[in-house]
Amino acid sequence: MLYKVQFFAPELGFTDTWQPLIIPISGRAVGKFNNKDFGGGDLHSFLLNFDSIKHPRVHCVCWFNAARNLQEVIQKTQLILEQEKTRFAEEKYKLEQKRQKAEQRKQQFVRELESAIDTCLIDWLQRAYNYGVSIANLIDSESLQRDDTYSRQLTNSLKESTDVTANTLLARISKLQQQYQQSPLNRQDESMIRQKLTSPKANVEVASMISKGKMAGSAATGALIGSAIFPGLGTFLGAAVGSIISVSSDYNKDVEQTKLNIKEAAERSAKTIQGRRQDLINFIVKQCTTNTNLLNLSDPNNASIVFWETIYTKFACLAQEAKDIAEVIRLS
Repeated sequence: MLYKVQFFAPELGFTDTWQPLIIPISGRAVGKFNNKDFGGGDLHSFLLNFDSIKHPRVHCVCWFNAARNLQEVIQKTQLILEQEKTRFAEEKYKLEQKRQKAEQRKQQFVRELESAIDTCLIDWLQRAYNYGVSIANLIDSESLQRDDTYSRQLTNSLKESTDVTANTLLARISKLQQQYQQSPLNRQDESMIRQKLTSPKANVEVASMISKGKMAGSAATGALIGSAIFPGLGTFLGAAVGSIISVSSDYNKDVEQTKLNIKEAAERSAKTIQGRRQDLINFIVKQCTTNTNLLNLSDPNNASIVFWETIYTKFACLAQEAKDIAEVIRLS
């Protein structure tokens, strides 16, 4: 029996320095003979110590019982806390997986967007070049206009190129947005993209060799040319014939130079649009990816973990305080 008592003593709150008090008695002997013998006297004296709830031993047992009961609550609280931590970790892992997939979709969207923009810009460049060639081919020595006709024609043609390219690009962006679950563009965004694909007003300089003093100097030069071609015509007539030949030559030069100027103006417009490539990419990426819900998901709520950690800590402190108080009472 003594071994059994000692074995279960720690479970009852006893320690190595505070062993249980064991009083062997014989119940039958105490009842049959003098109740002060056969352990009856010791038991009687021991029980008299518990005649009041204020007795130190009563307090000591109460505090040890409180510490033991709290320990059971602590174990249950710890179990709940571990379960909450596991749940939180699983939710956070799932969320991180969603974020990674969303980031992968975004990166793929950006790559294909860049490819689509490059394709559209190449198309824009080719169209601009073709428009420049078409307008230049309409000019001959009899139809050269010395006003802003070619500037207006080229500007209008490039505007048509902008509309075609913008429509193609916006349609491609819409498909990519749906494919990779990105935010759609609104009308204001689409208008801004069209604006970025619109070149400044084309400025075609019409060459004018004739107006640069050629008429004034043609008489003297023309006299030599005319006399050389038509000997015997005389100075005055030779000068007149030479002037006509010189002016005609300069006019042809104006035509060829103006054609070149038209093509160069178209090329400048195309380079202007190509220079906006990165700005165009940045704008579309920002508008399509900033508002993506998956990228804005917040971490799972850990309020439950904080709550149960607080409860666990408080119960552990109370249990330790109960043990400390019981030990103080016992030693006193």
